[in-house]
Parts: sequence; structure tokens; C-alpha cells
Amino acid sequence: MKNNIVLQAVLGLFLIIAFNSCEEVPVIVTPVQQLGDCPAANSALVADQQKQVLIEEFTGVRCVNCPDGSEAVEALIDQYGEQLVVLSFHAGFFSDPYPESVYDFRTPAGNGLLNFHGSPLGYPAAIIDRKLFGGSNRQHLGQSSWAGAIATQVAESPAVKIYLENTYDPLTRDLEVQVSLFFEEDVEGETRISVMITEDKLNDYQETPSGLQSDYEHNHVLRTALSAPTGNVLSEPSTAGTSFCKSFSGKIEEEWKPEDCTVIVFVHKGSDEKEVLQAQKAKLIP
Repeated sequence: MKNNIVLQAVLGLFLIIAFNSCEEVPVIVTPVQQLGDCPAANSALVADQQKQVLIEEFTGVRCVNCPDGSEAVEALIDQYGEQLVVLSFHAGFFSDPYPESVYDFRTPAGNGLLNFHGSPLGYPAAIIDRKLFGGSNRQHLGQSSWAGAIATQVAESPAVKIYLENTYDPLTRDLEVQVSLFFEEDVEGETRISVMITEDKLNDYQETPSGLQSDYEHNHVLRTALSAPTGNVLSEPSTAGTSFCKSFSGKIEEEWKPEDCTVIVFVHKGSDEKEVLQAQKAKLIP
């Protein structure tokens, strides 16, 4: 038993070092815990949880058409509320900041997602739950297809339900995210978990159809990943009735406003299919 514990500790340390080599915020992933050890041990908290759809928006400050896409995203949020989880990442050619820019929205996590998904053929573009729609062989969707894809997904039942609890220390700016997973169905193949932090209400330069705007409000901006950008593999069984917890930790950078930050968690397949099984979000400061 002692040898097994030592081996698990060594493997855990190896994984942490591997993830830290490409991430700007350290990630700590606990071994599987019994649900009774978790802050969110009560499955009743997620009993009525509906399918929550992840939309990954490709954007950039030099993308003249992207404000139209962002406006469409906000309209969809008005329609679906908590059932829509938005992750907007600035990566690729259009993401280079202007000399006058206050922020550089580019991140290692955003670059990792762009490499993972590949570049869209045009902008605005988004990926909905990492699924293929309408017989397409590409997950990237143009703006006109977003509403139909989301309508299809919100009608589904979640294969896994997610509860997350954030603990933030404003003095040290340390963040701990405790995630409880409740599998409702058997999921074949590899499953992964991704944990991201986004920030809203960031006023800065943006190219628009009417010209360069200096005070454009950027929302749902990906700030960092507390997991690997492509997710951490879940070693526990992804079978109906299985419940377990994971914890992740990191620091909130000085330039980020904690009251405008959101933690996003989603569970997804690790195969080429990539499908997102469920997403969840919670404000850093409720």
C-alpha cells in the first residue's frame, strides 16, 4: 500500500511539472476522491441541471467582422441564459494588439486551442460543443449556423452533470476550484476535463465596420487555463452512477478584475470526435 501511495505521488508530481511547462498558471489535479470528501458532495445540487452548451468563439482585435459575431453571441445569451457558456479566445493573425492597446489578449491557452481546433475559413466563427452539424466535416461554424446548432444541443440531456465551487483569497489572489462530476450515462473512450478563466468588461481597441474603436467592450475573454488547453485526461471510470471530484488551483493576475472573472469547466471526449458532454460556469466572486 505504501509503495502504491509513493508511486501515485511521483506520477502526480510528473503531471504537474509537464503541465506547468506550457501553462502560465500552475495546475494541481488531485487524485480521485470519494464524494463525501468534496465540498459539493450533495448530488441534489445538480439534480435538475440541464444541458449547458459551450460556444468557443474565434476572435481578435484586428478582425473587422468579429464585433458582429460578438453581438450575435450576446443575443444568444439573452435567449438561453445559463444554458450557454461562452469562451472567446484571441489567437492567430487577427489577435495581434495595436501599439495603443492596453491589453494583449493572446495567451498560451488560446494558442493551444487554435492549434487544437485549426483556423476557421472565415470570421465570425465559432465551435458549438465541438460537434459536427449539417453533414459538415468541419466543426467551425459561420455566424448564421450558431443558433440552429445551439437549439439542437440545449434539447439534449447531459451525459455528466457538473458542480463547481470557487474559493478565492483576495489578499494572496490564490484561487482554488473544486469540481464535482456526476456521470449520468456510460461514456465510451477517453474523457477529459478542461478548466478556464475568462474576464468581462475589458475596454480596449477593436477594429469595427465603422473604424477602429478605442473603448470597445470585450467580454468572455480567455485569460488562462487551469488545465492543459486540450484538457486533462480523467483516469476514473466514465460510467453511469460514478461520482468523483477534482481540484485545480492558480493565481489571479494583478491586472485582472476578480469581480469580472468567470471560471468555466467542461467535460469532453478526448478522441478526434472532441464532443463536449457538459459545460458549467461560476463567477469567481458570486
